[in-house]
Amino acid sequence: MQRRIRCWLLLILFVPAIAAADGTEWYRAGIDAFQAEKYEDALSFFKQALSAGMDTPNLRYNLGASYYKTARYEAAEAQFQKLAQIPDWKPLALYNLGLTAEARGDREAAYHHYTSAYNAAAPDSRIYQRAALKCRELGPAAADESVRRWYGLISISAGYDDNAVMAPDNNLSRVSKKSDVFTDLYAFGGRYLRGDYSDGLRVDAAAYARFYADVSDYNFGMLFAGATRDKRYDKWHTRAGLGVYADFEDNGFYAATPTLQLALDRSVKDLRLRLVNALGWVAAENAYNYLTGIRNRTAVELRSPLKNSSIYSGYEVEYNNRKDLKDEGYFFSYSPLRHKVHAGITYPVSRKWRFDLRGEFRRSIYPDANREFTENGTTVRYKREDDRLSLSLQGEYRVADRFDIFAEYRLTDNESNAAAYSYTTHQVLLGFRKTF
Repeated sequence: MQRRIRCWLLLILFVPAIAAADGTEWYRAGIDAFQAEKYEDALSFFKQALSAGMDTPNLRYNLGASYYKTARYEAAEAQFQKLAQIPDWKPLALYNLGLTAEARGDREAAYHHYTSAYNAAAPDSRIYQRAALKCRELGPAAADESVRRWYGLISISAGYDDNAVMAPDNNLSRVSKKSDVFTDLYAFGGRYLRGDYSDGLRVDAAAYARFYADVSDYNFGMLFAGATRDKRYDKWHTRAGLGVYADFEDNGFYAATPTLQLALDRSVKDLRLRLVNALGWVAAENAYNYLTGIRNRTAVELRSPLKNSSIYSGYEVEYNNRKDLKDEGYFFSYSPLRHKVHAGITYPVSRKWRFDLRGEFRRSIYPDANREFTENGTTVRYKREDDRLSLSLQGEYRVADRFDIFAEYRLTDNESNAAAYSYTTHQVLLGFRKTF
């Protein structure tokens, strides 16, 4: 009897010690701390579990995750590299290696790891879906930004516009032609003068033009040139740039806009946050002098994965202070305050196909009342207000590495309290895109 009592006492005294010896209790404490977002405490507990003799894939994964959450990226990578040697853990480990490389600013390594995770994961798994989105987000051109000096893109498309002149919906008699076919040309290129995406200085240039077959008076285009400083501060990627936009119409150049742009990007877990402010001075020429003045745009966008898709939404406010149009008693305001919201979803159907659905609503309020005269000489005053709804659906097929073909449908519906500015347009276009 006494021997049994002594045995029970030994079990009561030593079972907890055995549990602590193999690290189980430390591991459980680490899980609790991690779930409570106490990452430093979680890291300490997981280290204790490892010191106590526990060495399992689950512990290695949670150690890596804790190192990642506390910005100890090299230590996190060491844990995930060990996990990548275990077949059942390989896809998850490779994906987390991608997250870690992206967090420390190495986009080339991040893209490599995401691609490896995508190839290693089962097609119906969550890792497969998330890795596909990350590969799309970075892309070959974006992934190589950190190592390649030169980069660029060319896009050529052709389409049809059923209201090329944006004629008012309630008065089409003033125009001789409403619909027309068009060609869109776009090119973009840049070069890092020094450094890379995480810490560098680059120059960029872009050009865009739309040419209508018949209503050439409505042709327009844009040229851009600028310099940008990229810099990563901890988890924030910053951009500060100065550039000049030059706008053209069929008769030639009509405005130049020097612009100072500041931007911040950050990834928080699976969310990607972007903040942008662009302050510009519009210097218009000749007949468009009334457009001269300040334009400032402030925008925020949030992007997040949703199953195997990516959803995004954003808001932008635009402030204008222009000269406005004043002529022999007439007055027209060209200084709107605009609020714009947008949302969309990007859905990769397969490795080759993806679709993007986007909606946008813009509210424009002109603070000063327009003043014009009717045919009988009476004066009409009103403050213009516009509501514009835009919808687009684009399908894209990747023919080869860095070469895509795409088709797009766009609807624009602008409603204004001034009938002359109410219009609806439908556009369809087909083109190809090549990145370098």
